[in-house]
Amino acid sequence: MIVACTLPFAGLGLLGGRIADYVGRKRVLLIGLIGFSAVDGAAIDTPWPDSPTDTG
Repeated sequence: MIVACTLPFAGLGLLGGRIADYVGRKRVLLIGLIGFSAVDGAAIDTPWPDSPTDTG
């Protein structure tokens, strides 16, 4: 299970570094932060499913 999580993480890290070499580190960082903030903001409005142990 550890390898299944580590391998894609390492691959995306290498890809991000390669893109940062071409585009610029600051620009890639800002795009990542803006993208993460947008997804996080969209996730705030999603309804949370009821818990199976919720009785009321």
